Amino acid sequence: MQNNPGYVHDIEIIYYSLEIPPEHQIAKHIASLIWRNHGVLTSVDEILSRGDLIIRPEVESLISLYQTQMEEIQDKYLHFRSSLNPDFLYKDLITYAEARGQVIKSKEGLIVDYIPNNPGLITLVVIDHIGLINYSNYKDLKEAIDKASKTLVFFRNMFNFSPVVISQINRSSEQMDRREGDSWMPMLSDIKNTGNVAEDCNTAIGLASPFYYGVDKCLGYDITKYKNRYRLAKICKNRDGDVNLLASFLFIGEFGGYYQLPKAEDMMGKPEELRKIDEYYRSRINT
Repeated sequence: MQNNPGYVHDIEIIYYSLEIPPEHQIAKHIASLIWRNHGVLTSVDEILSRGDLIIRPEVESLISLYQTQMEEIQDKYLHFRSSLNPDFLYKDLITYAEARGQVIKSKEGLIVDYIPNNPGLITLVVIDHIGLINYSNYKDLKEAIDKASKTLVFFRNMFNFSPVVISQINRSSEQMDRREGDSWMPMLSDIKNTGNVAEDCNTAIGLASPFYYGVDKCLGYDITKYKNRYRLAKICKNRDGDVNLLASFLFIGEFGGYYQLPKAEDMMGKPEELRKIDEYYRSRINT
């Protein structure tokens, strides 16, 4: 939206932020903009002055540069929701669709087609994370998640929406026998609460921290040096292509940033982004 103002498609995001409040999501994005545009590393905790952290004057002055921009993004592109149940999901998405196109129904009242006002509009429906969906009117959490998943399939196929469902992994992935060889890497069966999410999706991507599992080497990278700043991404399912593809990412936990790394044999020295972060922290110590 910001880096490609001439992009041929428009985009809107319906973001069900169930784990953290929307203002925390906004703070993460502002922190990433401050780092990328000004080289000042900050975090959600500092921006929100959580705990004992006091916001630095240089960070406070930069935040004001992006407040209007973030307000415009939320008005035009980004629609936050802070709670969700399967029934509300359907009502919310159908209301959104009716405001942006024509819903065609049969004589029996069944939806048979959808004609968008803007055929180039991309609608992302993000649920973060689906394990926190309200299931008070359902038998259990699994039943509620399965219902929500089927609703997303319906809107994907009929309305051409693009669902992005974030899920936690089962605790079984942490067992000691999973830490041998590559067994610690994500699998479809690791998706928590239900297998239907994996069955319904077109693509499933698993993220894992080898440092968390006590793994020293991953795809040629020395995890003892990267520690918690390394993430492995694995394509666990892909209806339109190859599966079990692996990629390395540098993870910037301060604002949740991901930067893809080259193959380990092609890496010359420290990644540029990590070098800049190390230099930034050293400069703060020396001042």
